[in-house]
Amino acid sequence: MRNIWLSVVVVVTCSRFGWAIYGPSLTRADHAVAMRACQEASFVRGAEIVNAMRGGHPAEIERILGNALKEWKATPETSAFYAARAFCIHELVPNRLPAGSQDLATERVPTRDVARFRDLGLEYFYYGPDGEWTLREDPVDLNELAAKHLDSRWGRHAFLMMTLMGWSEGACQEGPDQFRKVIKHGERFLKQYPGSEVSNRVRLELANAYATWWNRRCSFLTIMEKSVGLSRFNNNHRGKRVETGLALPISRPFHRRWKIVKMGPFGELILAKQL
Repeated sequence: MRNIWLSVVVVVTCSRFGWAIYGPSLTRADHAVAMRACQEASFVRGAEIVNAMRGGHPAEIERILGNALKEWKATPETSAFYAARAFCIHELVPNRLPAGSQDLATERVPTRDVARFRDLGLEYFYYGPDGEWTLREDPVDLNELAAKHLDSRWGRHAFLMMTLMGWSEGACQEGPDQFRKVIKHGERFLKQYPGSEVSNRVRLELANAYATWWNRRCSFLTIMEKSVGLSRFNNNHRGKRVETGLALPISRPFHRRWKIVKMGPFGELILAKQL
């Protein structure tokens, strides 16, 4: 019986991304981690900062935040306390403030807390779906802290927070492929810090990113088939080396009918099927 091959191109389709209000300025670490950072930061009024962090009340934070900001900004980046102070400030600043009224006519009027934090240089905007005032930009750039201070525990915790967000700068503006950044940053980090206090969590996120990468190639597929003769197929692919960089868990029945020829320029798998 004459063998007939079908050339198949597997194309990965991308779902539309959604919008959300989040990002480095709004994400927060576990409370215990934030408390430890403030304890190790050695601020002059460290005990008051820790108490304000523990209570979480905007008025208490506002009273202590002005001096803490000045002390952090005066700290050289080469100081042993810089990363801890920066991380503490990032966590101390409220990422959201409650609205003052549920009355639709007045809910967008800045509250007293919003005005007080504005006096400290912190801007909040009203976000209707949550009914809260949302921080526009944290004074501490979490991405920069993660990039420049990995030798510090607190730079590594910043790295973990960025990893948990998929290295997104907010509102999912980057599209659906953030898992690629997790893989890129995660592999580099684990080579340098394989046994740090956050390495296992980074390793887990890296595994999840690889799972996403694999699932996108297996789940969202558009298959286009075109029949060609065996001799034509062999002529077109004679002498070409197969380079997929991927070990595929293909079952025996599948393997008897399909053959991977190569991976295309856009990540698509070029397969061949024998009938």
